Amino acid sequence: MLALGAGVGWAVATAFSPPEEVLDARPFTTVEIVEGEVGSSLALNSVAQWTSQPLGVNQAAGVITSVSLTQGDEVDAGAVLFEVALRPVVIIEEPTP
Repeated sequence: MLALGAGVGWAVATAFSPPEEVLDARPFTTVEIVEGEVGSSLALNSVAQWTSQPLGVNQAAGVITSVSLTQGDEVDAGAVLFEVALRPVVIIEEPTP
């Protein structure tokens, strides 16, 4: 019976006592700062594939005698692309090929 009384007394004291203040338990925290990097990497193998499609059709026959453009140049309708047998090949835009 004495053990039961002691257990009830401990339970009542624990239930009604104020909780410990967690922030008051440690007034400060120290942290060591070091220089470095944090990161991760993931290596993936990939393959890209596409089919080539002609953007234009040339029906000129003969020897190319002059080229008016360099790689990467942008052109608009009416621009001379190159010459075949001294005749200019001009870019035009049509709704159907």
